[in-house]
Amino acid sequence: SMPLVPFLLYSAVGTGLWAGILAYLGRLLGKNYKAVQGWLEPATYVILGLMVISFVVVIVKRKRAEKGGEAPA
Repeated sequence: SMPLVPFLLYSAVGTGLWAGILAYLGRLLGKNYKAVQGWLEPATYVILGLMVISFVVVIVKRKRAEKGGEAPA
C-alpha cells in the first residue's frame, strides 16, 4: 500500500489537473457546452466504469495473493 503523504500529494495534483482541464474546456466551449455535454456524459460513465473495474481487479489479486501466501502486487 502507498504511504499516506505521497497518496495525498498525487491525489491533489490529479484533482487539480482534472479541475483545471475541465475549467479550461468549459471556457473554450462557452455557449456550446450544452451540445458537448452529450459527449461528456457517456465518457464520464466509461471512465468511472474503468475505475471500478480496476479497483475490483486489484482487490481480487490481493485476495488471491493472500490465499497463496504471496506478497500482493
